[in-house]
Amino acid sequence: MAKQKITKKKVTKQKKANTVKSINYDVYDFRFDDVKKHCDTLSTPEEKILYLQFVKKEKSNNTGGLDLELYLDGPSFIEKIENEIEYIKMQMKFKKKDAKQIGSIDKIVWLKNRQDFVALFDVLMNTGFISYKKDKYVTLSKHFSWIDGEMTPDQLKHLKNNITNKAEVYQLSDEMGTVVEKLQNKN
Repeated sequence: MAKQKITKKKVTKQKKANTVKSINYDVYDFRFDDVKKHCDTLSTPEEKILYLQFVKKEKSNNTGGLDLELYLDGPSFIEKIENEIEYIKMQMKFKKKDAKQIGSIDKIVWLKNRQDFVALFDVLMNTGFISYKKDKYVTLSKHFSWIDGEMTPDQLKHLKNNITNKAEVYQLSDEMGTVVEKLQNKN
């Protein structure tokens, strides 16, 4: 029985290897318009580039027959393929830039002093107006930024400690002091 199991595993491995090797694309007799149409049906830019690279490789390796491109004006088939690949790569770069810009725009900017921010959200969280699942400072820094830069959890922790331990140096503005006091008195 043990020999049969080993044999089955080997056969399975051989079948898998054969399926990987059999992946192939249609080159449409190297007609650029047909290749481009097929390329447009592929879903991801990576698949499109892979397909175009395959067609380009096959065209370079195909030496049989008369090459009519030598007698036509304009870019050759391979030049058209290379142009298409470059265009797809450029699109990918712009999509990545857009994604990065969206990530930095999504934050709410705190315009007043930093001590006011920490004190306000500390009171809102302690009085039950706002809840958080894990680290409140990480949560706040993901959604807010300072007017002059990014907010970090360490900055928030440092400010909270300073407001608690050095209240004479790190004072709240009069407006925020009133708001905090009213919120604390409600509970």
